[in-house]
Parts: sequence; structure tokens; C-alpha cells
Amino acid sequence: DFFTLINRYKRVAYLDTDVGQPEFTPPGFVSLHVLEEQAKDLTMLYLRAPKRCFFFGDVAAHKNPKLLLSYIFGLYDYFLKELYRFNVADNPHKSAIPIVINTSGWVKGIGLHVLSEILRYISPTDVIRLNTTTEGKNLPGGAFWLDAHEGDSQVNLVEIHAAQNSPRQ
Repeated sequence: DFFTLINRYKRVAYLDTDVGQPEFTPPGFVSLHVLEEQAKDLTMLYLRAPKRCFFFGDVAAHKNPKLLLSYIFGLYDYFLKELYRFNVADNPHKSAIPIVINTSGWVKGIGLHVLSEILRYISPTDVIRLNTTTEGKNLPGGAFWLDAHEGDSQVNLVEIHAAQNSPRQ
């Protein structure tokens, strides 16, 4: 839960990789935000100035997935270099700060490839898989992004099943 993270860490990084329906920027951007406890109402989404962003210029990855991935990896690398340091007491701007990554709902073809590359690069500790009632529109089960020879991942997979097929939900 996002509010649990904010209350515990006071700052949460938010990497938005969904160029079609980003949370805090106009479509066509990938962005990195740092959300702080002062942001009281996160239920109403509105434009926010990102910590850093790139203009991809399209609302879908299929035009140039390599460029999109380079932007996403660049933002994640920036997060690691400039924001995330575990137990660095001498710099309050570099501390244990979790990152939440918003990905696209496009989970087939190039969309699945892009998502798999993001997951391989970042190696998340937790992945939340949102399922629709139409099984053909869901991601493959398990840690699908890992090669068979990589064995079991240390990732915590959480599955949430939608009550209806409404895109809004």
C-alpha cells in the first residue's frame, strides 16, 4: 500500500513507465517523481513536476521500444545514483527510499517484452500482478521474466483479481 510506504519512509520514489496513461505527467513521458508525506491527497491525480523525465513522444512502446527502455533504465540509474543509499547518515537526501514502478497494461507482444526487460533490469523485491476476468489478457504466471536457468527468484509475487473487466478498475 502506497500510504504505508509514505508513512514509513516519508519519501517514496515513483517511476512511471506507462507512456499511454501516466499518473502525474501528460502522455508521452516517462518520469521519476519523489512523493513526500506533505502530499496529503494522493487519491486525486494531478500533474506534478518530476524529479527527472524524458519525452518519448508516443503513447505506446511499439514505435521504439529500445529508446523507451533506455529512458526507463536511465531514470532508474539516476534513482540509484542520486536518491537511493541505504544507511547514509551524512546526507538526508540519500536514504533508504523505496521505489514504486508503474508499468503499462499492455502485456502482449512488444508490451510483454518491454515489461520483461524492465523487471530483469530492476530486479524488484515485490511484483503486483493485476488480473482481469479475461485470462487471455493477463500476464503469464510466476516470475515470467526470468530465464528457466535462473531458478527461483526472491521476488514476492502478489496477485490481485479484478471484480469486473472495466478498464477504470
